[in-house]
Amino acid sequence: MWWRRTRGDRTEAAAGELVEECEAFLAGTYGAYLQSRGRPWAWINRLAHAKRDDLEALAAERSRGSNPQALLSCIAARLLSVVDHRDVSLETLQCRKLIPLELFLAATAGPAPLTDDDLARMITAALVGGLDQTPSTRRPKQR
Repeated sequence: MWWRRTRGDRTEAAAGELVEECEAFLAGTYGAYLQSRGRPWAWINRLAHAKRDDLEALAAERSRGSNPQALLSCIAARLLSVVDHRDVSLETLQCRKLIPLELFLAATAGPAPLTDDDLARMITAALVGGLDQTPSTRRPKQR
């Protein structure tokens, strides 16, 4: 969580933000919550924690363009394809690949934000790699 201690009048406001953040996390909308607060990498949260039915619905959306929703839909379809064509469960793939990548991105989000295309490449690389390998935690070179 992104909460930090504050002093004085800000304590109540910070407490309200913490409650909103926890509610979003528990409701499975944490990625959207973080995106709305300037953390565009956060849409990986939806992939890393979704059930198969949710991923199938997301993959079926297939919106056009290069917006985050279109990328999310495409990657959801790729994730399901990997699960269907390998001897691996969705939960295993999420735990071994997507959640570690999500945690890395959360811990290293810095002043040079990743683009949606950078994120898509990182996630795809994580899905393609073997399950015994840790996902790549290298940030793409800045252009």
